[in-house]
Amino acid sequence: MLRDRSETLSHENAMTLQGMKEPKTEQEASATLHLLVDTCVWLDIAKDYRQRATIGALEQMIESSAVKLLVPQQVLNEFSRNKDRIIADAGKSLSSTFRRVKEALAALGGPDDRSATLSQLDDADHKISILGSAVNDSVDKIEAMFDAATILSTSDSIKLRAVERAIAKRAPFHKSKNSVGDAILIELYSEVLSELHGEDVLAFVTHNKNDFSNLSGDERQPHPDIASLFDGESSIYSLNLAELLNDFAPEWLEELKF
Repeated sequence: MLRDRSETLSHENAMTLQGMKEPKTEQEASATLHLLVDTCVWLDIAKDYRQRATIGALEQMIESSAVKLLVPQQVLNEFSRNKDRIIADAGKSLSSTFRRVKEALAALGGPDDRSATLSQLDDADHKISILGSAVNDSVDKIEAMFDAATILSTSDSIKLRAVERAIAKRAPFHKSKNSVGDAILIELYSEVLSELHGEDVLAFVTHNKNDFSNLSGDERQPHPDIASLFDGESSIYSLNLAELLNDFAPEWLEELKF
């Protein structure tokens, strides 16, 4: 259970984050990027085959200890609840698109052109099953990274601070919606940030601009209510995981396009 805000990290989360506080050897002297990634980002990169390179680069960076993954328990739960849906949706979306194109060609094209094009589309339609497998593979890779990550529990103290944020109507409660889950992410991030040391960097990555970004200014920047948590150097707010990884360690992502 977490202690009051005036005290240090909860014993449970402090123990799981102990590696952040241990002095590094000369070989480990370079900075480590500690990543807390919103569920929506994991779901988006899992279902987008163009993000396979991002997933691969992240796997390698974790394996080399250049990146340490911090995964809130609620992110684990949300990803688990939604993974089957995104796998199914990936196949349905492409199948629907190909079916409409084939119907249009059948109605409008000439006999010769129509036959050749429909044959090509049949082959493309067959590849949909391969894409579905690719999404499933991405889900498996993400879950394997979760298995090796530091899991952050949600204590009663974290929940209380999220409620206090709601009462004060501070982001992510600045809109008329229930944002308890989002607030818990911010409170967990704040807690981990209090334990950051040395040259290490902590980053929060989300695609949820409506709840976390400064939509009245530069949406790439955090909402003013949470801006004090991010100095842009040791603590970073990001809407693009690939860009963040590239900025932190471009040598790992030379061929990654984003």
